[in-house]
Amino acid sequence: GALEAAQRAADFAKNSQAPATRFEVRTAEARVRATSGQAEDRAAASAALDAVRAEARQAGFLREAFEASLALAGLELAAGHGDAGRALLEELRKQAAVQGFALIARKAAATP
Repeated sequence: GALEAAQRAADFAKNSQAPATRFEVRTAEARVRATSGQAEDRAAASAALDAVRAEARQAGFLREAFEASLALAGLELAAGHGDAGRALLEELRKQAAVQGFALIARKAAATP
């Protein structure tokens, strides 16, 4: 299914010379994994998104870090962790706006 396809894409992307591609594919893989409905998959997706956020930020790939943050906030909201999800979104909105990522800031502000 979708998770297997995402895993194959992630395995392929791990060999990519483009760090942005690796971060984007890992974020996409985590989003797909989170939709399985299994608690262990949600936990793995959350850990993967945290790792992407930290690694992308450290490497200077802010857009990819912000996209992982947006995905993590969505995962928190979907899991019923409204306060944590909204706090992530608010922090993301502020950081993205300050760094000039207006679209991501608007996405964070518009996420219910």
